[in-house]
Amino acid sequence: MAFYILLNGQVKEHQFDYLEKGTSRRLEPTLVAGKPKPKALITDKIINTFASNIMQKDVQVIDQNEKIEKAVDLIRKYQFHHLPVVNKDKLVGIVSDRDILWAQKVQLTSIFDIHDSMSSIVILSDEDSPIDHLAMVLYREKIHALPIIDEKDKLSGIVSHNDILRWLFDQH
Repeated sequence: MAFYILLNGQVKEHQFDYLEKGTSRRLEPTLVAGKPKPKALITDKIINTFASNIMQKDVQVIDQNEKIEKAVDLIRKYQFHHLPVVNKDKLVGIVSDRDILWAQKVQLTSIFDIHDSMSSIVILSDEDSPIDHLAMVLYREKIHALPIIDEKDKLSGIVSHNDILRWLFDQH
């Protein structure tokens, strides 16, 4: 399990101190003395759920040299909020629907390229990151999506806060 920072097209491993503090999970159940442990607790499922289990694998990407209008079309067509940005199949950033809305508001969609609107500093994760770590990073870093990379630093999926909420909903 690891997290990374994409900066200027380079992937660098990154440690979040708040993930390393303490050994117990925040969501550990507290049991009343004398009561048997329930057979299937959601925390047991959390411990065994990873990015690879919940990520969206069919990820739409956009080339950094495309016009913003192309991103508007993709976001409308597929109804998602984040588009990983690539240059020759290499991940170089991410653009959100909020970035696109800003460009539309100031009427720059026909002249700006995606490269002009994307975030080039991106937090990434790998397929083996546990769901509670993904949720913690999304929450603490105030982001809404984490591109997931494989062992060769290739984009293999994306996890959004909606994917985590969907997983929680499916547990009940």
